[in-house]
Amino acid sequence: MTLDGLVAQTFTAFQVVLLDDASSDDSVAIARSYQDRLNLRLIQTERNLGSRTPVTVS
Repeated sequence: MTLDGLVAQTFTAFQVVLLDDASSDDSVAIARSYQDRLNLRLIQTERNLGSRTPVTVS
């Protein structure tokens, strides 16, 4: 997994920003499981806003 690769990094001065655009899978639960190991910012939308939204929201 990509997040496992980020956890394994020796350089730690970074923040991971994840945008969940109202996904219907377990993305949010997976992201939350990494919050104690990564400087992680999780942004969630209440409904799918389309492909251009991540640029606007973040």
